[in-house]
Amino acid sequence: MNLFTTKDTTLFDASHVTVRGYRLFERRSKTTHDQTVLLIHGLNVSEKYYRLFAKELQLTHNVISIDLPGFGTSKNNRQSLTFEGLARIIRDYISKHTDGSVVLVGQSMGTQVCAEVAARYPDVVERLILIAPTVNNKERTTIQQGFRLLQDSFREPFPVNAIIMTDFFNFGIVKLWRTQRRMMQHSLETTLTKVTAKTLLVAGEKDPISPPEWTKWVAGFAKDSSVEVIAGAPHNPQFTHAKELHDICLRFLK
Repeated sequence: MNLFTTKDTTLFDASHVTVRGYRLFERRSKTTHDQTVLLIHGLNVSEKYYRLFAKELQLTHNVISIDLPGFGTSKNNRQSLTFEGLARIIRDYISKHTDGSVVLVGQSMGTQVCAEVAARYPDVVERLILIAPTVNNKERTTIQQGFRLLQDSFREPFPVNAIIMTDFFNFGIVKLWRTQRRMMQHSLETTLTKVTAKTLLVAGEKDPISPPEWTKWVAGFAKDSSVEVIAGAPHNPQFTHAKELHDICLRFLK
């Protein structure tokens, strides 16, 4: 499902680059702002669901979104990577395909990956933004998360659910199971204790997967953090509340 219109192609370039032997899809804005933002997606989806947020963000920042290996159009036949392996790939991508450091933004599972990048390679992360961070420490089982995902699906607009279903068939059940297991085993709170970058955590008021109370709790483990809650937003505010999210990020990045 391609959600980028012909008009969008005048704002963004799309291509593939190779990093550590992986062919990654990237979409980058045709802008020349002072600061670059790199968007990292969550589980079982692709960079497409950042479309509306990226269009807002390119008004003030250079924007890059990528499909992680095995996701979206970054096809590969290898096993799903660990978060540490994904962090190395993102670090190398930033080093080779940007000016050397970025504002790193992750959503859902992408928050876990981005936190690993910031903790392990602080020189490439100027600031860190975590949207709908995972996984709630009170619900770290596949059954609980599956129920929350179903619950959230009734709060999301049709295009978000369409992206999730389309990308599910592209990703495959085996990789989904392996990656979800790693999500459950990963401790975002432990990783955040090692992050030195100034960090913003964003929660949707109506998000059953990453509720505000969990977001506020996990923010306490970061050395320099703040929390924003978007009224009425479900798990994907980058799609449902793109303008509000952009305004929040602008205040944080000033």
